[in-house]
Amino acid sequence: MPRRKCRKDGHHNALSDCARDLGWQVWDTWQHAQYTPGFPDAMWIGYGVILGEYKLPGEPLTPAEAKFRALCDAMQPGLYQVFETEDDVLRVTELCRAEMIMGRG
Repeated sequence: MPRRKCRKDGHHNALSDCARDLGWQVWDTWQHAQYTPGFPDAMWIGYGVILGEYKLPGEPLTPAEAKFRALCDAMQPGLYQVFETEDDVLRVTELCRAEMIMGRG
């Protein structure tokens, strides 16, 4: 099976580093999309589990990414998150921490 094209966004490292600074374990998975269409750019574990898609501000999901997100949302809403900026990383982290404090995580 031929590999599909995949690329690492220019702000990928900054978003992953921000998540790590906030206490997440982050695995960069962007290259996996060459084997599984739409696979997210990173997996975060710490205050729950997040599959993170990194996008430039205003950039839409590709059809494969949208399909992958829909599958995730059907199984576990909130598992798949789109991150455009470090503010998004902080917002999702705060939500996940709140869920843990309230005993839902």
